[in-house]
Amino acid sequence: MNLLEQAVADARAILRDSATGFGREITLTTPEQVTVVVTGLWSHRSQELDPQTGVVVTGNFVHVTFDLAQLRAAGIKETPRAVPERSRYKWIVRVTDMAGNRHTFAVREATPNTTLDIVLCKLEAAKE
Repeated sequence: MNLLEQAVADARAILRDSATGFGREITLTTPEQVTVVVTGLWSHRSQELDPQTGVVVTGNFVHVTFDLAQLRAAGIKETPRAVPERSRYKWIVRVTDMAGNRHTFAVREATPNTTLDIVLCKLEAAKE
């Protein structure tokens, strides 16, 4: 196994480790209304540092990261992406926080990393 293959394997192990790591269940629904459950990381913060100014920005910053092999294994070949507002269906992400509260988001921006075979999805609030 070369170094790149090891990096891909490590990324998958880190993102999928729900037993002793940070992996969490993430439910994805495609615009075609196909639902699949993957394991990955999710984060919901209320502040970020603006890299240009160094000023703390208050807001609702939510993202998920998971490996794309989980989607392919479920028969989904498409990578999550933002869908125009006029579209009726979007990529929907559902997660449960540590207090047991269920949250629903839509993909606002997706950044696939084809080298590591992962995707980072920035999310926005969505209605059930």
